[in-house]
Amino acid sequence: MKKIGKGNNIKAMFLRTIKIFLCFIFVFSLAIFSYSADVSFEATVDANRISLWDTVRLTLTVEGTKTANPPQVPTVDGLEINYSGPASRVTIINGQYSQSISYNYIIYPKKTGTFEIPAIDITIDGNSYQSQPIAIEVIDVANPNLSQNVDEDAQSLPGEARLEDKIFLTLEAGQSEVYQGEKLPIRIRFYVQNVSVGEIQPPQLEKKDFTLDEKYPYRQYQEVIKGLKYNVVEFSNNIYPEKDGTLEIGPAKIQCNILYRQKRQSSFGGGLFNDEFFGGMFDMVERRPVEITSRPINVKVKPLPEEGKSQKFAGAVGEFKFELKASPSEVNVGDPITIKAAISGEGNLKSIQVPAFKDDDNFKTYDPNIREEEGRKIMEQVLIPRSENVKEIPAVEFNYFDTKEGVYKALRQGPI
Repeated sequence: MKKIGKGNNIKAMFLRTIKIFLCFIFVFSLAIFSYSADVSFEATVDANRISLWDTVRLTLTVEGTKTANPPQVPTVDGLEINYSGPASRVTIINGQYSQSISYNYIIYPKKTGTFEIPAIDITIDGNSYQSQPIAIEVIDVANPNLSQNVDEDAQSLPGEARLEDKIFLTLEAGQSEVYQGEKLPIRIRFYVQNVSVGEIQPPQLEKKDFTLDEKYPYRQYQEVIKGLKYNVVEFSNNIYPEKDGTLEIGPAKIQCNILYRQKRQSSFGGGLFNDEFFGGMFDMVERRPVEITSRPINVKVKPLPEEGKSQKFAGAVGEFKFELKASPSEVNVGDPITIKAAISGEGNLKSIQVPAFKDDDNFKTYDPNIREEEGRKIMEQVLIPRSENVKEIPAVEFNYFDTKEGVYKALRQGPI
């Protein structure tokens, strides 16, 4: 009996110890995870005076919760505001537990001036909160340098400066009136003034009621407009209208990257050192893809006349030369003769049909080989004489519409 009593006492002491330990853990947990349920909302920026080539980080922070929907940021004329994502945070300081969520936005200035990000509203658990308005000043810089601070080179130019005045695209046609199928030269000029750009792509032009040469030859130069010096990349090409009437060309589009300076948080933030001391060494460059668009242009396209049109006319429009050669000049029956015809000049070589020979009583023919090289369309074809009575290769004719004189012409070569 004494042994049983002693065992019960040990068991009771053990259970009492467990209860005390659990109570301690519970109380300790309450002490650690006690926190204030107060909710607050604020808007902050990492800079409120910047150049036209900087970005601003707008942060909307909700303290006291980590569950909220991203606030709707109002549109501000002159600024482009893009949402970049959320970030949540949990902290425990002296037993106080707190949590927050931040919504980050990147602001790209589009022109100079002073702008206000208005008060922003947010609703959390049925309660409404509002931030304070924030003023941002955007200044122009004569010669922006991404490695320097704004304050060091912030020499504002007089008047308002807009990004669209510093980087833009123009589209021009060499003529305002052409014939259907006639070659129409166009020029696309990409202007840049004090803007850091990179990865410039070839122009894009939607093909509607016209064909376009495949390549865009380009050249680079400088041009002064109203006292401002621009760097220019000029692309040239040719258009061939496919039907008469008013032809709308464009808009032309070019894609590139604009280089912006974006401030990065340094590891010394809030301590002895700061970014101002280091002269912006914690800044980084952001490549922002943009699409620059020109205005469209209109050109009048005249129909080809019916008067003087030959049945042999196959659509060649422009000014051309026609050559025809054959070799060798002495052969036996069954020996091959190589015909070489070439058309050159001003016009759409892709659509031109070079005259070729067909089987007849005098010659057996093979399919021609056609190619383009150095502004010429060349046709090579093999003919086989069928008898000794063959004395010549018959004449061939190339018909086209001469856009300079406005009449149809026939170029005849042969017999050989």
